[in-house]
Amino acid sequence: MRILLHPGFPKTGSSTFQYGLFMPLERLGLVALRMWRKDDPDEPLDRRPSSRLFLGQDMLETSLDFANAGNKLCVLSDESFTAPWRLRRNNFGADAVDPRQFPARIRDALRSRHPGADIDVLVVLRNQADLLLSQFVEEYNLVTYKNTNILFDERGDVDVHGYQIYEFATYIGMLEETFGRDHVSVVMFEQWMEDPAAFYQHVARVMQMPTERVARHLDTAHLNRKEKRADGYLTRNGTLVPFLTAQQRASILAAFRASNLRLTEHGFDLQTLTRYGYL
Repeated sequence: MRILLHPGFPKTGSSTFQYGLFMPLERLGLVALRMWRKDDPDEPLDRRPSSRLFLGQDMLETSLDFANAGNKLCVLSDESFTAPWRLRRNNFGADAVDPRQFPARIRDALRSRHPGADIDVLVVLRNQADLLLSQFVEEYNLVTYKNTNILFDERGDVDVHGYQIYEFATYIGMLEETFGRDHVSVVMFEQWMEDPAAFYQHVARVMQMPTERVARHLDTAHLNRKEKRADGYLTRNGTLVPFLTAQQRASILAAFRASNLRLTEHGFDLQTLTRYGYL
C-alpha cells in the first residue's frame, strides 16, 4: 500500500487538487481518496481530520481507512493540516493545538492502521506575502462580522504572530524527520503559474502517474480563484481588499526571511526563491 499525504498549504490550489485531480482519479478507479466533505457537502466541521487534531482528538476511522483500496494510490488530503494557529483559534479557541504537532500524529495514525504502507508527502508552497493576502481575502468575514483581523494590528501594521506554520523550511524539516527525507516532495504554487509543464511533471512523478493525465486534470480545473481588480481582490460579498503595499510585502517577507533562506537546504536555489517572491 502506498499513501500520499497532501497537507496543503492553504491557498496553494488545494481545492483544485482535491476536486480537479484527486476526485476525478478516484472516479476512474485509480485513487482511494479520503477528504472532508468529499461525499457530503454539509459534513460538520468537527469531523474534518484537521479539526480533530486542532481539538486534540484522534482523527475518525473513516478518514484513515484504506483497507479496501487494493492497488490504488491512497490519498489523504486536507489543506488545514497546515492552517495557522492564529486562524484556527477563531474556530476552536485559544486551546487549539499547534499544527506543527500534526505530522507525527498523522504518521502514527496511518501506521497504526496500515503498518506496512509507504507514506509519501506532497507539499505545495506559496510565498508568504501572497499567501497571507489570499487568506485574508478568503476569511474577510472575520473582519466584517467578528471584528477580528488575521493580518493587521490595531494601527494597520502587518502582524504575523500565530503564523509559525508558515516558516516553511522548519515545517519541511519536521516532515522529513517524521516521514523520511526521500518521502517528502515540495513544489511551489508560483511554478504552477509560471511553468505548469514542470509543475505537472513533478506532481506526476510523486503520484507515479503519467504526466499527461495529471496535466489534463489540473489544467482544466481552477477552483476558488479570487476576482481580481486593478487595485485589489474582491471578497465573496463584493468588498474590495487592496493589494499589499511594497512596505507591507517587505514586512511580511522580513518576518519569514530566515526560514525562506533555509529552503536552499530543501532543493531550491536563491534565484528561484527571489524570482518567486520568497526573498
